[in-house]
Amino acid sequence: MMNKKNPHYEISRLQRKIPLLLEGQINESTSSANLQIIKEKTQEIWRQEAFWIKRGNASRYLYDLRQFLSWATQFQEDNADATS
Repeated sequence: MMNKKNPHYEISRLQRKIPLLLEGQINESTSSANLQIIKEKTQEIWRQEAFWIKRGNASRYLYDLRQFLSWATQFQEDNADATS
């Protein structure tokens, strides 16, 4: 059983949100520029995971992951407003 105070528990929980969040942003009307931004940001968060977890600093990766999710949520809201 995972301890909720363990950063690995929170990382796992937040990582499950990424595909759902990205699915809401990517569709046939998504511009190629936005697709490129999403791709770059997503690749960066996976690089951050590899870097921080390898160094045993899950708390730092958790910080980056939260920042990524915050960015993705704001990006989605900004682009939903632009297409409305």
